[in-house]
Amino acid sequence: MQNKSQENIKSKRMKDYLNEQGLTSFVRQKPWLLLYFSTNWCAPCRPMAEVIATIEIEHGDILHVVKIDVDKQFHIAKKLGVKGVPTVFLLNEGKVIDQLNGGTSFLHVNQWLLDNGIAPITTKQRSKL
Repeated sequence: MQNKSQENIKSKRMKDYLNEQGLTSFVRQKPWLLLYFSTNWCAPCRPMAEVIATIEIEHGDILHVVKIDVDKQFHIAKKLGVKGVPTVFLLNEGKVIDQLNGGTSFLHVNQWLLDNGIAPITTKQRSKL
C-alpha cells in the first residue's frame, strides 16, 4: 500500500488534468501521448497506476503520460468513448493509434508500446541527449 507522499510524487509526474488546448500543446512538445483513464474508486486502477508510472519513467523521453480522472474530466473520456477504467490510449500527433482496456502488467504494456513503435531510450542514448 502506498503512503500519501508516494501518491503525491506520482501525481506530480503524471499530469492530472487535460483539456482540448492542453492536448494540442502536448502534441507540439512530443508527438507520442499516452492517456491513462482512471478514477479514485477503481480497484484495478491502483496497481495499474504503478504500471503507468513505471512506463513514464522508461518512456518519458519520447512520450507524454497524462492521467485523466474520468469523474473530473468526463468530457474527454466521453469524446474518446471510454467505457470502463482503467483504459489507456496511445496517440501519435493527436490521432488514436491503439488502446488497452482493463488492468494489466508492466510487461504487457511495455510490449504493447513496442508493438506500436515505441521503444525505451537506453542509458547510452539518454546520455547523448
